[in-house]
Amino acid sequence: MLGLKKQRDELRRAQIRADAEEKKMKGKAKECLSKGQKDKALKILRRKKAIDKRLETTDSHLENIQTMIDQIQTTKEQQQIVSAMATGNKALKELHTVLNPEYVER
Repeated sequence: MLGLKKQRDELRRAQIRADAEEKKMKGKAKECLSKGQKDKALKILRRKKAIDKRLETTDSHLENIQTMIDQIQTTKEQQQIVSAMATGNKALKELHTVLNPEYVER
């Protein structure tokens, strides 16, 4: 699970970097348009679009990893509950052997 959390954190950092790069591209495109460099602005906007797709993919991966982490934590909690119930069941069985019906009738 530690590996998943590290991967999640790395994806978040990549997402932040890509978001900053996207804003930078948008600013450059506006600058090029103001200078009359329409072709260069279009190239920059295409690159920005690729960054957008990468961000969407990263979001999807982040969501999947977070779902896995949540499922693992839930499973661990359920495992602890089952273990506690098994211990309780064992203790009850021991009590039943000690307190047999003949002993209780006396």
